[in-house]
Amino acid sequence: MEENVGWGRRRRGWGQLALFLRPAILLLLRQDPSHGYTLIEDLRREGFIDEDLDPAVVYRYLREMEEEGLLASEWDTGGGVPRRVYRLTPAGEEFARGCIVNLRRTRRRLGRILQMYREQFPGGRR
Repeated sequence: MEENVGWGRRRRGWGQLALFLRPAILLLLRQDPSHGYTLIEDLRREGFIDEDLDPAVVYRYLREMEEEGLLASEWDTGGGVPRRVYRLTPAGEEFARGCIVNLRRTRRRLGRILQMYREQFPGGRR
C-alpha cells in the first residue's frame, strides 16, 4: 500500500508537508538563523523533508513566510557568493506557538484514529 494514501487528492504527501514544514522551519530558525541551503540540510537531517523534495518548495515557503512577517532576512556578502540569511521575527515566534497548539490537537486526533484502527484490526500491520 502506498505510504501517503488517504492524504487527499493533492500531490503525494503535500498535506503532510503543509502541516509540518512551516513550524519546522520556524523552530529551526529560532535555534539558529541560517541561509536556505543550510536550512534544507537541517530539514532533511531532522526528517521533515525527503531527499527528493525540490529545494524550490522550501524557498517558496521562506519567501511567503517573510512576506507574512514571520521571518526576516539579510544578505550575507562575506566569504563568497552572497546568500540570504533568515531569522525568526517576534510574529514568527507567536505563529510557531499557535502551530504547536494545532499540532498537539492533530496528535490527539491521530492517536484516536490509530486506537480505533487497532481495535478494529487487531492483527493488522502497526
